Amino acid sequence: MHTGIREGCLYVNGTATAHTVTASAYRQFVEQCARSEVHSVDFSGLQRADSVCIGLLLAALRRPQGAPALRGLPESVRELAKLYEIQDFFQEQTSF
Repeated sequence: MHTGIREGCLYVNGTATAHTVTASAYRQFVEQCARSEVHSVDFSGLQRADSVCIGLLLAALRRPQGAPALRGLPESVRELAKLYEIQDFFQEQTSF
């Protein structure tokens, strides 16, 4: 997983799975989410994602200054959110 901030958006690219998201990558994501200039998180650059991405979404929603807009959620992550019955947590930030 690779992340970067451009024009107020945190872009998430690559693969976000239990095998690829290390503890340091997760911490970096959380730190980037917490930055005041980040107003949205874009997941459209992910080629593959599993339940680890749910953890990333929840981390983004927990930031102190309020939840950012969530864009480009992969279909697999949307389906997991429905399976876990947590899609309501994300509905204000993105459409399901």
